This record gives sequence, structure tokens and C-alpha cells, in this order.
Amino acid sequence: RNGGRSTDIQRALIARGREMTWHPSHMRHRYENWIEGLNGDWLVSRQRFFGVPIPVWYPLDAHGDPDHDRPLLPSEDRLPVDPSTDVPDGYTPDQRNRSGGFVGDSDVFDTWATSSLTPQIASNWAEPSGDVFERVFPMDMRPQAHDIIRTWLFATAVRSHYEHASVPWTNCALSGWILDPDRKKMSKSKGNVVTPIDLFDSYGTDAVRYW
Repeated sequence: RNGGRSTDIQRALIARGREMTWHPSHMRHRYENWIEGLNGDWLVSRQRFFGVPIPVWYPLDAHGDPDHDRPLLPSEDRLPVDPSTDVPDGYTPDQRNRSGGFVGDSDVFDTWATSSLTPQIASNWAEPSGDVFERVFPMDMRPQAHDIIRTWLFATAVRSHYEHASVPWTNCALSGWILDPDRKKMSKSKGNVVTPIDLFDSYGTDAVRYW
């Protein structure tokens, strides 16, 4: 639920954006404009071969058809689970894809469904002690380019809002793009990328990334 069909959620996510300090400040308007323009919720799944598996199975009826209304979910202590190889509790491997057995979800998570957990993953959110997470979350700053305010930044804010009732960080620094001599964005698909290996050798990767 991203606010596309709920004004209450929309207002809550806009309010989260106003809890962050934006550098430069006008970039916050892009975040708010994006939310105000949404007209539907987002799927978290994609039909791709590679990706993070969705940890869900479905029981198969007597005809071998999946019952999507009764998903088989693993306990949290079993995660991560790959339903294409792992077996749900109460079943055996030879029941896979057979009538009365089970089938694994064939989809994978969308890119943003998993990368939106970057602050949680980096702060060891899943560790039982929670020591690092308690000390560093919410984080201080998200540095990123302006074009993915609508996806990476927004999706991360959504996940933090629902899971932690907070912002994922207190500051966000939005950069522009490094342009080619024709003032076009550098892109692998356009073939106009310059490999910065010499800069790495001279200044280090962190300095180049920050630039």
C-alpha cells in the first residue's frame, strides 16, 4: 500500500518526507509530487528467472491446481527460503508438483522490494541481539541520485513507515548526473560511459562515489 488508493496513507508518507532534511531542499517536492500522483498500489513481485525468491508455497488440489487462497508460509526462523528447492512443513520432497502436494511460488521479488530494506540489512536488523540496529537506525544520511527518489528513496520510506513507524534516515542528499560532452546522462545502454578506473587509483572508490 503506497498511498495510491488511500489519502490517509498518502498524507502519512508525505509527513514522513517532512521529517527528513533534504539537500537540496527543493528535492522534497519531487518526493511529494510522486506520492500525490500515484493511482494504485505496487506489486512486489516480478516474473523473472533471477531474483530473491518469494518464500511461499501453495497446496495443490486433487486436479493439481494451486490453491492461492491458502498459501503455505515458513516460520520466521526458517528464512531465507527458496520454494523451488525447499519443502514446506508437513510435506515431503516427492509431493512437489503432484496432486495433493504443493508447488512453490514461481515469482521473485521486485528490485525495489528488497533494495528498499537497505538500511535494515546494513544495520543487521535480523540479528537476534539487535545491538547494531538499535544504535544506528534510523540512519543519518541516504546519498543518491535524484532520478530514483520515486523508487529507491520512496520505497525505503514506505517500508520503514510500516515496519518501524519512523523514517529510515534523517537526511537525504540528492545528486545530479555526470554528463557526457553532449550533456547527456551517461548510460551503459547509450554507450557513452567513461570508466573511472584511473580516478579510483588516484583518489579511491569512496571519494569518486561521493563525487
